[in-house]
Amino acid sequence: MRKKIGLKEDGYALILVLLVIAVIGILAPIIISNIMSSANQFNKSEEDIQMAKLEEMGTLYIETALQKTIEDVQEEGAWRETLPTNPGMTEIGDSLRSALQMKLQNQGYTEEVEIIVLGDHSKIFLSIDEIHIQIENDQTFSLNIHYTIQTALHSEFRNTLKAETSIPFTIN
Repeated sequence: MRKKIGLKEDGYALILVLLVIAVIGILAPIIISNIMSSANQFNKSEEDIQMAKLEEMGTLYIETALQKTIEDVQEEGAWRETLPTNPGMTEIGDSLRSALQMKLQNQGYTEEVEIIVLGDHSKIFLSIDEIHIQIENDQTFSLNIHYTIQTALHSEFRNTLKAETSIPFTIN
């Protein structure tokens, strides 16, 4: 008669293997879900940072373009030709505003301007909405220019930023 040695131990090993498989089966989806959630959160944070940088780029671009346009209008001085003799500050302001609007229109800024950044993935849309002129004193105006910046990432509009800048203008 043969004795079976280790028969009970084989049963314990089988139970242990089944228990390990069950624990792995339960924990694996939870761990994978956490990993995927972290990856999605990282991508969302990265997109938010890219959108903020696009807004900064758009703001810098439009304010630099406005400053240059205003300097060009001031140097050209064509806006003075339409002024009557002994003009008041309001008439000077109106002439200046129309000259500035015409210059911006010729440059295409009164309509929506599209700037493509980083291939075709990121876009900035710029437009100038309004120009207000405020009289500071008898030689200085303050040009308050309202503009809109829209940013798009992967052709999907995310943010619309409406802002204004104030630029001093001195009559020479």
